[in-house]
Amino acid sequence: MEQLNSSNLGSLIDQIACSFRVGYEAQGNELLKEFTHAIDSTLSTLSTDHLNYVNACLTLILNAQSRRDIIFIADIIEYEIKPIIS
Repeated sequence: MEQLNSSNLGSLIDQIACSFRVGYEAQGNELLKEFTHAIDSTLSTLSTDHLNYVNACLTLILNAQSRRDIIFIADIIEYEIKPIIS
């Protein structure tokens, strides 16, 4: 997997949010999987507080996936995670 910089991660987040908001759940999930693999190197640069916050947001996303609440996933990733990692 290629390493993405913060600008590319931001663009990927936008694609994920857009996919989920227009109802392309499968596409959004594939992009979300790509995102979770790509953020490894970014997480190591975050402060402890930000890292804990992102981890909490990822837990919210997992819970939302089990409910198939794709709009909530889009909101969390775009409005909570994106400002921290990009």
